[in-house]
Amino acid sequence: MRRCSAHSTRGCRALRSGLRHKGHTRLQCAAAGSANEASEGDFATETAPQRAGMPQLQRVTQRRSEGAGKPRSLPKMTAKHDEALQRLQDQAGREPGYYTRLLVGEGYEVHRHCSTPDPRLRKKYRDIRYRVNRLISLSLDWQAVLNQFRDLRPFCTAINTSTALHRIAKLSKMQHVPASTVLQEPCFIELQDHVLLVIDKMEPRQLANGIWALATLGETRQDLLDAYVDAILQADPGQFKQQELSIIMWALGTLGLSETEILARFIAEALERGLDTFEAQGMSNYVWACACLGHMDERFMHAMSAHVQEHIADYATQAVSNILWGCSVLNYYNQELYATMAEFMLEKLPDFVEQEVSNTMLAYAKMEYIDFAVMEAFEREVSRPDRLRRFTSQALSNILWSFATLRYYPTRAIDALCEAVWAVAHALNAQEISNVVWALARLAHHPGRVLAVLDPHIIARMPDMTRQAISNSLWGLATLQAMRLPSFQMLLDSMSELHITSMNIMQLSQTFQALLLAKVQQEQQPGRLRLRIDEELYRTVARSWRLQVCATVVSSFQADVSATLNFMGVPHSVEYETEDGLFSLDIVVHGPRGRVAIEVDGPFHFTINTRQPTGPTLIRRRALTGMGWMVVSVPFYDYFPLNSLTSKVHYLARLLAMVGIVVLPERLEQLSSADAEAKAAADAPALPLGSLELPRGRLKHEIAELTKRDQKALLAREDVLLGQYVPASCSGWLIAAEAGQQAHTAPAKRCSEAAGRSAERSGRRWRLRQKRTQADLAHVAQARVVQPQASGEQDQAFDLCAFIYGKKAART
Repeated sequence: MRRCSAHSTRGCRALRSGLRHKGHTRLQCAAAGSANEASEGDFATETAPQRAGMPQLQRVTQRRSEGAGKPRSLPKMTAKHDEALQRLQDQAGREPGYYTRLLVGEGYEVHRHCSTPDPRLRKKYRDIRYRVNRLISLSLDWQAVLNQFRDLRPFCTAINTSTALHRIAKLSKMQHVPASTVLQEPCFIELQDHVLLVIDKMEPRQLANGIWALATLGETRQDLLDAYVDAILQADPGQFKQQELSIIMWALGTLGLSETEILARFIAEALERGLDTFEAQGMSNYVWACACLGHMDERFMHAMSAHVQEHIADYATQAVSNILWGCSVLNYYNQELYATMAEFMLEKLPDFVEQEVSNTMLAYAKMEYIDFAVMEAFEREVSRPDRLRRFTSQALSNILWSFATLRYYPTRAIDALCEAVWAVAHALNAQEISNVVWALARLAHHPGRVLAVLDPHIIARMPDMTRQAISNSLWGLATLQAMRLPSFQMLLDSMSELHITSMNIMQLSQTFQALLLAKVQQEQQPGRLRLRIDEELYRTVARSWRLQVCATVVSSFQADVSATLNFMGVPHSVEYETEDGLFSLDIVVHGPRGRVAIEVDGPFHFTINTRQPTGPTLIRRRALTGMGWMVVSVPFYDYFPLNSLTSKVHYLARLLAMVGIVVLPERLEQLSSADAEAKAAADAPALPLGSLELPRGRLKHEIAELTKRDQKALLAREDVLLGQYVPASCSGWLIAAEAGQQAHTAPAKRCSEAAGRSAERSGRRWRLRQKRTQADLAHVAQARVVQPQASGEQDQAFDLCAFIYGKKAART
């Protein structure tokens, strides 16, 4: 006779027995067990008294098998049959005592005074512990596992308890059951108490499975977590398998248990065994856990980097995404590793799931790593309609934030991303809304109706917003000229209620820029925009802003433009501080129409792919224009290709003519002469301006490369600031005002007057800087360069720039 598997036979008979106890009819019970009728033929030789001790439904099935004559062949049992029977058994197990009766029927002695059935009824699993473990492992519902623990708790050993905990976590996750539902079950709490009784007998595998279950469920019970940590510390790391080591690392990271001793021991064990013994997922678990817990081990990260570069073909997309995210959190950068990852993503990016796409972009943005080909691939992926529909609100927020942080304007995807945000606006939390508004503002992209849709949600999420979220939203709405929305006034009121002293420099800066724009626009439109601005708040953030204004750097680009203007004979001021101290302007020229601010805009003022100004650049221009300044921009992409002094002179002359400052043609011809250019080439500063090539690699400010020793020396160094500066060699400059007007000569300011004002300003700035901490300087301060006291000291004008950038000082 053809026999089915033992567990299917037992499950079928137990199921019919359980159904009988629940009051089902004989026909229903027989139908439930018809698939396994022939498997009962093993007991056809049992006597009537033996059958009398069985449940009635089992006797019916057995008689049918006895009288069947020649055994008939049955259809082969399939996985669907087994699953259906198991689900019916799980449902029957809801009745208390069901699993106890099941084991009694199978011949197990589950009570102290229970008589052991006939030995011929005993099955393969003579030890009840293995049978209990088998029951737990076959369950398809997490509540069925709790029911098994309810009935069979006296027999649950350390192995059974660990298996039950692991199975509950796995099944509840698969069935999308909220973890809080599981954790609040009374029977699950009893299971946790039982874990504390048997944890000292758990082996490494049980410890790994148990702590994985707690991490999956988000358990916060401290005594239970401490018990697992103590048990892991007492165990020998050499007894754990590679998978068990990585599982425990993942669980520690998920639970936020920063157990430095365990991390150090497990990392040392991994390095001793060799990372080649670990699978790709195990390696990503290690990196992910170290990132979550802020544990940086340089030796391990270098070994991991080499392993990934060598075995990148074995890594799945999720592992690559997790490793990149971990490296970004730990601020670990390896050029070869990122280049290898970039090649992998160019090939495998379509295989990334939506969450992996957003996490990978987030990692690139946090590391400020730019690879134009990879960014184009990201743009293609996020613009796919099927992708957009599956992105969560968090993923959309992270994608927009990443594009904005990297200054990459996704031309093909930006409108589709805005529409996707509009569709999930109701699901955005406070942090996600602020990130979306900030990102759109930084990219200088007005989303149209999306802002109107987000406005009520900003108001609704206001109580949950952090200081950073409020400042981001406030700055974003101001940049996008959405100050008439009701949420803008509410954000202003919320900011007034916060403790300003607890805000960081970035939050204070964003708040000041938003308030300044609001005041400027209110003055320009007195009847159309009415805002309540807390003057005390404005004064407080303005004081912080002024500390940053005096922390500026004269770049090589700015110095080159200044040298060209000097050669043209145009008097000007470099790093001109406005009367209210709110702005330090790159170059200032006084013309017939008024003061002109020449903004020398390097690559960081524009998006890397479209060269359109970013939000911070536009907000600065709008503020200066509102304060009465004429603003002229000298963009890097126009100036860098000019490789001769003549071309630079003619280019700047065209820009000056736009604001009414016209250098006479005779002067241009004189400057363009061969002798003049040869003389100027000998005296001009040889400063490298930069390249127009698309960037690849990590975007980092060179000030960040200073060692701690250099930063300390920078703090101790006496100020050498370049404030208002007019070259001593400049005798005058020629202006043709409006068309047809008579040219006239404007006398140049003398260096002694400029030096006097610079000295006074330098002393004030020095006193302010003494109050600033080293951390503040590293965050906002670059170098400060001011006019020396005497014209003979002009050779020292760029000493501080040379100190920071490691380049040869240039002569102005």
